[in-house]
Amino acid sequence: MSRIVLKAILGLLMRVLYRPKVEGAEHIPGTGPVILAGNHTTFIDSLFVSLIVKRQVYFIGKNEYVTGKGFKGRLMAWFFSSSGMVPVDRDGGNGGVAALMTGRRILDEGK
Repeated sequence: MSRIVLKAILGLLMRVLYRPKVEGAEHIPGTGPVILAGNHTTFIDSLFVSLIVKRQVYFIGKNEYVTGKGFKGRLMAWFFSSSGMVPVDRDGGNGGVAALMTGRRILDEGK
């Protein structure tokens, strides 16, 4: 439910304030697994895509966005989790494996 509310409110706000131009949306299939790859320059690009594209979008983001402390940390964790972010541990070693496995599971589920 939080994802629907977040998408409705922030999607409208982003459309009004930033007026993003979407090109090629007709090439995104309505169902089935799909990978959208973009050359974003800031983290907000992923949020734009997840709020503007009609279907549910999942994206990889740094783990620090969902592990913060206090009210701000909990708010950010809720926001990014509700946006469809899959956290990735960037500390090296096998840290990114969990995010890749989650991405694989999402694709296997047809999302």
